[in-house]
Amino acid sequence: MLVTLASYRPSHLSLSVDGIEIEAPAMLCAIANATCYGGGIRVAPMASVSDGVLDLVIVGNFGRIEFLRAFPQVLKGTHLKNPKVKHIPFRRLEISSNPAIPFLVDGELVGALSTQVEVVPGALKMVFPPL
Repeated sequence: MLVTLASYRPSHLSLSVDGIEIEAPAMLCAIANATCYGGGIRVAPMASVSDGVLDLVIVGNFGRIEFLRAFPQVLKGTHLKNPKVKHIPFRRLEISSNPAIPFLVDGELVGALSTQVEVVPGALKMVFPPL
């Protein structure tokens, strides 16, 4: 993380969140359906897999030292108290960046420059054995 942070610059994001246009610099932009990412990183502590929305977390323009000091808050899930961190629940999101940056889904590259995410109720069919 220290090596990456030494040369990392925030990206400029253009977002349409449920039809509301937002421009934001971001060190990190995460879309979550559950509270934790791998290893228990509580990136979206308010997320719920059963609420019918996804959660957007944008970590704004932090200085390097400020980012390092704030990172332990992400592990505890208390980073949403920081005014440079935004949490926005949504059903439909369009996002693009300038310059183009890769978008990853569960560690897999899904595109660059822009992507769309949408909640589609009932799209996933589940089969459970009888109790």
